Amino acid sequence: MNKIKYVVTSGCSFSDGACMSNDKSDRLKYRFSKILADGLSAQDINLAKSGGSNDRAFRKIYEWIQENPKKMKYTLFLIGFTNLHRKDLYFDYEKRWIGYSKLGSVELNHFYKNVDKKMIKTWNDIEYGYFYSDDIEKEKLFMKADLLQTYVKSLNSNIIYFYALTNPKMIKALNNLDERLNWYKPGGHNYWGKYIKEYRSYSGGHPNKEYHIKLGKDLVKTYG
Repeated sequence: MNKIKYVVTSGCSFSDGACMSNDKSDRLKYRFSKILADGLSAQDINLAKSGGSNDRAFRKIYEWIQENPKKMKYTLFLIGFTNLHRKDLYFDYEKRWIGYSKLGSVELNHFYKNVDKKMIKTWNDIEYGYFYSDDIEKEKLFMKADLLQTYVKSLNSNIIYFYALTNPKMIKALNNLDERLNWYKPGGHNYWGKYIKEYRSYSGGHPNKEYHIKLGKDLVKTYG
């Protein structure tokens, strides 16, 4: 593989560097993707978003590839897998992409300002009550990840996956690492919570600044 010039990361709030510090400027300077990029003398291109789904992570990576074909052989991609129940939907009524999951009142008020909330809530209850399975979503996740990995490799680039999870139910659902995929194992563990024992629970289980730096340095050691 050629010298890495671009580190392109996608995922949820973990990969975005959210909640690492009370100083909001720390996010751009100390998130693990920035530490890795600096260690490789590369540019940190972080496409992650708080609340983002796995589908959004795939979509943003694919869009970046289409827009930057000449950069592919100099690019290392990272995707941090998040909760399975999150989805990426195109809201045609407002012509924009939205995050979607099992909705509560906060999400309803935030995403669906101009539509019938009762209708949306009924749809949501039926979908997650009758048409959702962690096992099936896991199979779909690994299938999409395998397809994206194959595509990225065909363009002379590389992609790394890891678990950005703290929810015990989701960790259990994704306990086994699919051998088809190129996994980053933090400190040799299946997910970062095993590598970093302490994190700020009041921030939703996100690693703080010091632990982002630790993860970034481990990535440099592994892929530098």
